[in-house]
Amino acid sequence: MFPETPEDNYRPIYFEALDLINTSITDRFNRPCYNVFHNVQNLILKVVQGLDYEAELKCVANFYTTDFNYELLRTQLEILRANFTPNQTSVKITDVTVLQSNDSSSARTSI
Repeated sequence: MFPETPEDNYRPIYFEALDLINTSITDRFNRPCYNVFHNVQNLILKVVQGLDYEAELKCVANFYTTDFNYELLRTQLEILRANFTPNQTSVKITDVTVLQSNDSSSARTSI
């Protein structure tokens, strides 16, 4: 049987596409690695905001185990914190990446 109207024809196609998009997004963000990336981002944001970041640091350290020195990372995080105003709550991850890229470019020009 043929659809009576164009809407009847395209409605199932539209909902099938919408369902595929929804499923793809859900699958994309339900991966184990996404949780680690989310914890790394939260770790950095909490550091620059002056908040307690121990839970995120432990999660990241447990995932990466022997890939880095835990105490050196803690020291580097404290150095990162010093580049931001204490208790600055409106920091976004882009603020941190801009700071990092500015530091990299100034380091290159001073060599």
